[in-house]
Amino acid sequence: MAADKKLVFFQVTYELFEAFRAAGLGNKPKRLARRKKEDDDNQYKNIKKVVKIITEISELRQPDSAKHAYHGISVIINAMTKELLAIPKMAELYYGAVLSILKIHSSLLHAISEDLFKNFIEVLSFPLRYNTIFTTKVIEKTLNGIGYMFATYFIVMNEGKNIFGNRKNIVNLFIDMIIEFLLFGDIFTPNLEVISSDVYFLAMAFDENRYQLYIQQTVGNQEPGSQHLIFNYFNQLRKNSLPENLLLDLESNKLQFRKNFQTFLCCSRGILKKKKSNAS
Repeated sequence: MAADKKLVFFQVTYELFEAFRAAGLGNKPKRLARRKKEDDDNQYKNIKKVVKIITEISELRQPDSAKHAYHGISVIINAMTKELLAIPKMAELYYGAVLSILKIHSSLLHAISEDLFKNFIEVLSFPLRYNTIFTTKVIEKTLNGIGYMFATYFIVMNEGKNIFGNRKNIVNLFIDMIIEFLLFGDIFTPNLEVISSDVYFLAMAFDENRYQLYIQQTVGNQEPGSQHLIFNYFNQLRKNSLPENLLLDLESNKLQFRKNFQTFLCCSRGILKKKKSNAS
């Protein structure tokens, strides 16, 4: 697309997004998931249109793409309820758009407003928190998007940049939820195991102190007779997986971690007992 056409496209989509916002597109849908013919609902159809435009914008890979893609998200985010996203077609579209955004524009996620950031992260967590109502494909897209996000932020933060500020607590709770899903999730396929290992690796490396706190609480929730064994599993996984030169060969280290993670899951998933953590 030529530069002048891109400018026109961005302007048109901006005006379209604002028209949808003014028409109340971002309002929470009323019992939409219970209707037999979702495509007959104007709000549902218009949200689908916006999500498709967001995907197209994010894939342009232009300097202004991120700003306009996140603008589109801001228009519909309040309407993206668990009930709406339980509709498979909507979930596929929305989390596909999110994957495109996070794959290409993760480095600019911190620049959006605090309210939008909080809501975006909350909706991003739905397929992991309520994994039994989402398809494996949607969960894979979500985990891949999270992986791109953490890979970007891990590198940026290791350059000494503080890009989260007072949003770090939101990110910390998000990491806890991700690790809980990876350890205790009800849906786990061989393909998800590969994707999950990469996300777990990055979440573990992202904030080691936070990770250690979570593991201490998880181990403390286990039966007394299995605590020492489980702690050793976690400790061995950490010891074998976070070398000092992590950033020098990130991809190679992730590949090695996949093998370690598979061994860890085989040993631990059968005896780990889930109990809600109070980490904050």
